[in-house]
Amino acid sequence: HLTMARVAERFGATEEDIAQVEDALESVGASGTLHPSGGLLEAELTVAQAEDLLGVSMVQGTDGDGRTFVRPAGEPSVPDTLAPAVTEVAGLARTVAASDQEPVGESSTTTAAAPPLDAGSCTAARSALSALHGRYGISSLHEAGIKGTGAKVAVASLDLPDPTSTGLWSACLGIDAPPVVAVAADSAFGSAPDAEIDLDMATLMAALPGAGGFEVVVFDRYGWVGAPIATVLAGQNLPDTISTSVGFCESDLTEDAVTLGEWLFATAAAVGVTVVASAGDDGSSACSPSSADAAVQYPASSAWVTSVGGTQVGADGAEVVWSDEGAMLAGGGGSSGLIGIPQWQADSGVDGDRRSVPDLAALAAPGSWPPIPVCSDGSCEWLPVGGTSAA
Repeated sequence: HLTMARVAERFGATEEDIAQVEDALESVGASGTLHPSGGLLEAELTVAQAEDLLGVSMVQGTDGDGRTFVRPAGEPSVPDTLAPAVTEVAGLARTVAASDQEPVGESSTTTAAAPPLDAGSCTAARSALSALHGRYGISSLHEAGIKGTGAKVAVASLDLPDPTSTGLWSACLGIDAPPVVAVAADSAFGSAPDAEIDLDMATLMAALPGAGGFEVVVFDRYGWVGAPIATVLAGQNLPDTISTSVGFCESDLTEDAVTLGEWLFATAAAVGVTVVASAGDDGSSACSPSSADAAVQYPASSAWVTSVGGTQVGADGAEVVWSDEGAMLAGGGGSSGLIGIPQWQADSGVDGDRRSVPDLAALAAPGSWPPIPVCSDGSCEWLPVGGTSAA
């Protein structure tokens, strides 16, 4: 693998291009910081500065869930002198915080004293987990002493984990899990603790009881898809793996934004960081409910990411594709509309000329996984979970 310095030297922007962008930022009273990969220049702009430099008006709106956001009214454009050097301007859209919201700290550790353990629920969860780990050979690895000792995993998430939930789960498993460190990738606020990230953490803790550290990188749902990856890769101690259950409908992303995302995922691969992404729970219609057309989600469709789909147990006990028409849920999959077939996939005999997902799949149907503690304001329930996030 390459060092990050070598990536910047071989594939990063030229000093001339960097200087041009820095001069443009200074012309509107802003400044930027070069990412260690050498391919990104990160800057914080006021609305007035963004409108002045990029020739676009910023507007405010409210989504269907009542969240207020600010975004460009149109496509931003860079000055002609910068056009050869700048591929994409990303991250202009942001959530506007409610009056009672505080930004996620630059780095904070989420820990909490767990309430009394529900012995019955814990026993049921451990039994289901044992069966699940036995199916995939994880139990055999643990018995052989292979428990992910010292492994570091970063999780890209829209929400913060609930420290009470992770505390209860650790107590149930009887492991001394490392603290979960939350890091803000941008001006993320993070919603109330969510079962999605609690599921992510429960899965990782169970599979890697010897892990050396977990980091949750929280990013703005209206921000740039690459923000958490850029944040992780800028750190001093890179993780072994980046995992994310977050996915975006490809048609909601510009080709340039995906090009910039591919730069970061390629950089992760070059420096030895594995990226794993959920293929989604909307079957072949990743843009549902706004569209039922065939589509996949990004970053699972990245050529540099391992995409994980979902299965369920069939009548004969074998695993088949997860599809629950009644609940309108299914393992994500299909062909990318933005990314061509990577050479490694073509060489393996995959048909067509587009990136195909998923790369692998595991049990995802609700009920296949053990119940986990889901907590809010100190009150917890043990609830069944599932989805390709669990897979």
